[in-house]
Formats: sequence, structure tokens, C-alpha cells
Amino acid sequence: LAREVDLARQIQRSLLPSEHREAGEFTIVGAQRAAAEVGGDYYDFFPLADGRVGLAVADVAGKGLAGCLVMSMLSALLRAYRFSPLTPSALLAALDERMSETLQPGSFITMFYGILDPASGRLTFASAGHNPVLVYRAAEGKAEWIKSGGIPLGAIRGGAILKTLTDSEVTLAPGDVLVQYTDGVSEA
Repeated sequence: LAREVDLARQIQRSLLPSEHREAGEFTIVGAQRAAAEVGGDYYDFFPLADGRVGLAVADVAGKGLAGCLVMSMLSALLRAYRFSPLTPSALLAALDERMSETLQPGSFITMFYGILDPASGRLTFASAGHNPVLVYRAAEGKAEWIKSGGIPLGAIRGGAILKTLTDSEVTLAPGDVLVQYTDGVSEA
């Protein structure tokens, strides 16, 4: 069993970015520390068309091997959809539709997905029941919370999520810091 858990930990680590990413003037960094041997905390960032970058942070309800398996399915689906011309809210709705086919009743995933355009500093994002975004504005020396609606993926089946998702935008200036996190153990 210990060998199987160690193998699951290795697989989980392989699904997360191993290095930071430079995108224009932006540096994108993430970290994950599982509360147990493995779990359902997830983050990713990856190149998109025209120099844009996709950013994802998610938290699967539940911990351990079950959370790790669901996180692996989410990662595979996100990578399959990442080059489609979907807005963040449309991508979350597509993930909800696919994940709802396999999630057990009562299981759900909170998720943030955004698209950063390094040329303009604009981040377009949507949230499926995930934590608010924290933005530190360097020029003003102040932090602000940006909330967005949306129910978690898989929480209510049958496309109900479509009525709750909206795309939001924030423009980042030089020196600004954006933080998105799960329950305090995973952030990007």
C-alpha cells in the first residue's frame, strides 16, 4: 500500500508544473503541499494561442487517493480543452458537463480558470465556487478581493452551472501580485 501511495504521489506531482513560467513581464509561480500523502488540490499554467497563458487552480472535495484520482481526470480534461476557443466560463461549463458524467453524487470541484494576456496585462477569469482572487496593487500599496460567482463543478447536474458562471476581468500593472488559492495549501 505504501508503494502504491508513493506511486500516486509521483503521478500527482507529474501533473503539476515543475517550474515557474515567464510570460512577457509576468512571472507565474505555483505551489502545492498535500494535507495527506496525496489529495485533490490542483494548479496548472500553460501556453495558449497568441502568447496568452491559461491559469487553473482547483480543489476536489475530499482528500486522499479519491481526490487524487478526480484531480487527475480534471487535469486530463483541462489539457484536452485548453486549445479550444472557449471563454473561461464556457471552459468551466464544458468541464462540468464531462466531470458530472463520472463524479459520484455529493462530489464536486471548486475551480478558478483564467486567461492572461501578457501584452495587455488583462486577466479574464471565471470561478466555479472557488475562492475570491486577491490582487495586490503595487502602485497603491493596497490589496483587493475580487469575487466572482459560480457553483462548483458537479455540484448540481444538468447544466445548472451555466446560469451561475460569468467572465470577469482584471488588469494587472507592473509590480501587482495576483494570488489564487484553494484551502491554504495550494496556490498559483
